[in-house]
Amino acid sequence: MSAGHDAEAIAAAQTALGVGAAADAVEAVLAEVALAAVAELGVRGLLVAGGETSGAVTRALGVRALRLTRRVDPGVAWASGRATAVAGEPVLGVLLKSGNFGGVDLLTRAWEEAP
Repeated sequence: MSAGHDAEAIAAAQTALGVGAAADAVEAVLAEVALAAVAELGVRGLLVAGGETSGAVTRALGVRALRLTRRVDPGVAWASGRATAVAGEPVLGVLLKSGNFGGVDLLTRAWEEAP
């Protein structure tokens, strides 16, 4: 999961809300989308880009611990964790990408190599 890069829309939101509040709003929306995808649609694999967004998504899902399962690039790996905020506490495959880790094709390769 990641937010889009429409520069004008981002600037307008940051002007209206402030930079921090705009970022918090995007993270909250992405966390709710992830929660709905897992709880209502049965999604069991997520790619999440952005350190703060990764934290928001894992908190919303109730993922408290991750077990690394497959390295994709230096500093980036698939992991598994239990979504305790979802009925039945399903095990999810997650790849959390923050910072400048991974090559330009990381997300494409990661999805193709998903466990």
